[in-house]
Amino acid sequence: MKMIERFVLSASRLLHFVCIISFLQIHGGGQPNPPIWPSNVKVYDPTMIATIQSDMDAAYTTNGNGSGQTWNGAPSTNGGANPTPTNNVFPQAQWNDNGQFNTNRYAFLFKPGNYTGLNVYVGYYTSVMGLGTDPTQTTIDYISCFMGNGNADTPICPAGLSGHANLLTGALNTFWRSLENFTTNPNTAGNVWWPTANPGMTWAVSQSCPIRKVKINGNLYLFQLLAHPGLPLPYNYSSASASGGFIADCVINGIDTSNSAVTMGSQQQFFVRNSNVTSAGSKPPFSNGVWNQVFVGTIGAPASNCGNCPGQTNSPKCPLTNCNGCLPSCTQGDTGNPYTTIQATPIIAEKPYIVFGHLPGKFELAIPPAENNKIGTSLDNPAVVPTYVDFVNVYVATANDTAATINAQIALGNHIILTPGIYNLTDTININQQGLVLLGIGFPTLISTTGKPCILVSAQNVRVGGVLLQAGPSTPATPTLLQWGTTRTDGQNGFLYDCFTRTGRFQNNPVEPSNPATLMVHIISNSVVCDNLWLWRADHDTQGLVKNQNNYCKTAFLVDGDHVTAYGLAGEHTLGDITMWNGNYGECYFYQAEFPYDAQLGFNATGYRVGASVTNHKGWGVGVYSFFRDFNITVPDGIHVNNPVPGIQFTNALTRYLGGNGGITSVLNGLGVNTNLPTPAVNINTPGPAYLCDFIGTTGGIIYRPEIRARHILP
Repeated sequence: MKMIERFVLSASRLLHFVCIISFLQIHGGGQPNPPIWPSNVKVYDPTMIATIQSDMDAAYTTNGNGSGQTWNGAPSTNGGANPTPTNNVFPQAQWNDNGQFNTNRYAFLFKPGNYTGLNVYVGYYTSVMGLGTDPTQTTIDYISCFMGNGNADTPICPAGLSGHANLLTGALNTFWRSLENFTTNPNTAGNVWWPTANPGMTWAVSQSCPIRKVKINGNLYLFQLLAHPGLPLPYNYSSASASGGFIADCVINGIDTSNSAVTMGSQQQFFVRNSNVTSAGSKPPFSNGVWNQVFVGTIGAPASNCGNCPGQTNSPKCPLTNCNGCLPSCTQGDTGNPYTTIQATPIIAEKPYIVFGHLPGKFELAIPPAENNKIGTSLDNPAVVPTYVDFVNVYVATANDTAATINAQIALGNHIILTPGIYNLTDTININQQGLVLLGIGFPTLISTTGKPCILVSAQNVRVGGVLLQAGPSTPATPTLLQWGTTRTDGQNGFLYDCFTRTGRFQNNPVEPSNPATLMVHIISNSVVCDNLWLWRADHDTQGLVKNQNNYCKTAFLVDGDHVTAYGLAGEHTLGDITMWNGNYGECYFYQAEFPYDAQLGFNATGYRVGASVTNHKGWGVGVYSFFRDFNITVPDGIHVNNPVPGIQFTNALTRYLGGNGGITSVLNGLGVNTNLPTPAVNINTPGPAYLCDFIGTTGGIIYRPEIRARHILP
C-alpha cells in the first residue's frame, strides 16, 4: 500500500476509535467508591511496608515456583532437581511447578507513593499494579521474577525464588503474571541480575507475562543465568531457556554501562511496543535474542535484521536459511540478532487502568484514547490524556457473581472490573453497551461450563483486557471461548488486551475430563485491535504430558473481520490450522506458534493460514515451530497463503525445528528453506531457524523484492 493510501486508511480508522469518548458514561452509576474489594485484592499505601511484605510472601508460598515441587506426583528428594535425562530425553513425566495450576489469584494495588525496602517476587496468577495517573507517581522496590537459585549443577529452589533451575526447562513454564503502572529502581545493593552481581531487574518469563506502563530505572534482564560452581570463565554460567513475553508503554533507563539496558539473552522470541529504552554506556539499548524479536513504535529499537547467524565479512554470503546450512565457502554477513523493527504503531489505545487519588480519596477507571502512528510511550506523548470514570459507574465483580449478575450491570451501563478468582460461568458475559470496558485484575479465570462462549462482544468501541478464558467439561466441545461480534459492524472499533485462553485439565482431579473447545478466539467484526494474546491448547496439565489429542482444540485464532490488527499474538498446539485469517487488510506484528507435540499420523495443518478470499494482508516476524514428539510427521509449510496475490506480504517469517520427529518442509508456500541441503525440511538435520526475509505475492506465482533477492535460493 502506498504511504498516502495508508495514511487515509489510518486516519479513517482513528476517527472510528476516538468515537469511544462519545459513548462513555451514558448510563451507569450506583456503585460504592471506594469499592468493596474481595480479600485477594490488597490495596496499600506507603505506611504498610511490613504488611505488604508479609502478604506477598504468603502469596508466593502458594503461587511461586520455588517450593513444594514434585516430579511425577512424588516429592523431590534433591530440593527440586530434574531427573537425569537418558539420551538427552527427559522421562515422560510432568514437572509440577508450585502454583502453576492452582486456584489462587491475587491483585496487589499500590496507591501513589514510595515503597522501599521490599523484595517482591511475582508468582503465578499475580498482578502488581500502581494506582497513579502515570507510572512516575508510584515507586515499588524491589520487583523480580526468578527461575530458581540459578545453580545448574545442584538445582535447589528455595521459597521466594521462581521457576526451574534447569538449563533445558528454564523459564519455559513461567506464565500468568503481570506488572503495570509503577516505577522501580533495580540499582541498589542486593537488587541484581540473579545470580550475578550486576545491578538490574530479573524478569525471566515466557508467554502471558506482560509488563505495561512501567518505568525501570536500571537494566532489565529477560532471562536468568545458571551458575556452574567451580568452573572457570566463561563456563561458570549458562543461559537457561525462556520463551517470549510482552512489553508495552514502558520506559527503561539502563544504569550498568557494561550491558545493554535490555538484555534478551536466551529469549527465543519477544515483542516490545511503544517503549523508550536507553543504555547508560556504549552498549545498544537492546541486545541478544535467539530467533524472533519484534519492536513496534519503540524508541531505541535496533535496526531490522533478518536471521540470527554470527556476523561475518566473507563473500559470497550464505543463502539466508539457517546457520547450520552455511557452507564452508560462504558466510552470513549479518549482525547475528533476529530483529524486526517497525517505526510507528499504526493504531493503538493503551490498556485501561485503575487510578486512586486523581479524584481525592476515590478510585477511577482511566481509559486512554486511540492514537494513530504512535512512537514512544504515553509519557512521551503528554498531550494524549485518558478519560477518567468515577467508580460509581464501575461494578466490581467477584467470582461469586453469575453471568446474569454481570450482564445486569452491563445493561445499566456500568463498566466491569473482574477481581481475581475462578468464575464458573453457566452463561455468556454479553457486552452489548457501546464504549464499555471489562477489565480483569489478578488473572480472573472464566470457565465455560455449559458450552457457551465466556465473552461475547456485540457492541462497538468495547475494550476487554486481563482475562484468562478456559474450556469447561462441555460435550460437544465449546464452539468458541471469546466471540467478538456477530456481524462485521456490531463489534467494530474494539480493543482486546492481555487475553489468554487454554484447554486442558487444571483442577488437579485425576478423573477430570479433557476439557475441549473447537475455537478459542473468533474475531468477526471489522477494525478490532488485539494487543497481547496467548492461546494455548495445553501440552501439559495437572495430569502430566498431554497425548492422544486430548485437551482438544482445532483452531486458536480465527479472523473474519476486515482491518483487524494483532500486536503480539501466540497460539500453540491446536489440532488444525493454528491461526486462520479470512478478513482483508489484516496486519500481524509478531506471531509465535508451535504445532501439537501429540499430532497423529496424517496431520497436515499449518501454523498460519491466509484464506482464499484475502487480497491484502501483512505479517512481520511470523514464526512457526515444530516438535512432533509422538509420530514422524513432516508438514509442507509453517505459513500458507491460499491466494498469493501482490497485496499479501510477509517480512522476516521463520520456522524452527525444536526437536522430535519430522519437521517443516518450508517457511511459506514451499519457499524459505535451502533446497541444496540433503533434505528440504527444517528438521534434525537442518534445525533452523529458516528465515524467509521478504515475501510478496503475485498473480503469476511468487516473487521476492529485488533488494532482498540475493538472500535466497530461488525456486
